[in-house]
Amino acid sequence: MLAGLALACGGCNPARAFLATPNDYADYRRVRLAATLEDRLAAAWAYLEVRPEGRYAARLRAFFDEVEPLFYRVRARSVAGLEAYLRALPRGPHATEAMQRLIDARNDARREDLDERAARATMLRVSADDRSRRQAAEAIAGWVRPMLEAAPWRGTFSDAPAEVLARFRLSAPEPTCAREGETERCTKEVVRSFRVRSPDGEVERALRFRVEVALAPGHRLVALTIAGESLGRATLEAASASMTPSDEASSWREFVESLGKRIFEDGRACSGGEDATGVFTLSCDEAAVVLRASRGDDGVERIELTRRSGAR
Repeated sequence: MLAGLALACGGCNPARAFLATPNDYADYRRVRLAATLEDRLAAAWAYLEVRPEGRYAARLRAFFDEVEPLFYRVRARSVAGLEAYLRALPRGPHATEAMQRLIDARNDARREDLDERAARATMLRVSADDRSRRQAAEAIAGWVRPMLEAAPWRGTFSDAPAEVLARFRLSAPEPTCAREGETERCTKEVVRSFRVRSPDGEVERALRFRVEVALAPGHRLVALTIAGESLGRATLEAASASMTPSDEASSWREFVESLGKRIFEDGRACSGGEDATGVFTLSCDEAAVVLRASRGDDGVERIELTRRSGAR
């Protein structure tokens, strides 16, 4: 009988095991058989809470008082560790401190998450602003430069570069068309909104123009016209991301000079320049097209691409 009790007790005193109540020993045995340190501490604390004067209280108190502070010190280094401590010892000696540190850590993480989201939102907005400015800065050149190819002027408008056809026919809003005698005129409104810096902060700006395509019978391209107000100023502001101090006329002249420079840099066989009236004209013989950029007294700025006289 005593040998059996000794085996059941393991290394403990058989006499003490015999004197302990069945529940007392069962609770103690849970500590001995715990698979992990967390489970062992939890079982020891549960025993001490229920049986502070139990047969094994002194032994478990010594174990607990030695190990629990080290366990907490390690677990307190992270949110997951604090959560593990509270799962094991929800009413333990460091439970209140662990809970407060966990709350603080979660609040810090929440603030960091909010800060990260705000930073990400700012980056996305800045990226979107940059993209909208680039689109506005390249909007007019994106129509003009591809149309200096020979195909649409020697053939039909359907022979124009794909990007031009997509912008005119597929992007919103759809063009509206009307017939004047044998000529069909189709007009499309284009708006490019963007934000720029000003002394008072960022401001909303917009580049607005209309593109008109004039077609002769057989869908032959006669002219493509881009017209609107403040085209030069808006384009320069989008390119520089800031409001320009120049007046409208100066901004238009600077824009046209820049556009002409880019056309020449493309290596196109064009010749011409600005005349005494301020009208900029290029004749591109190979493409059979004439480009004319002017600014009217009414403030309307206009770029006209027309089929060169005599071209077939």
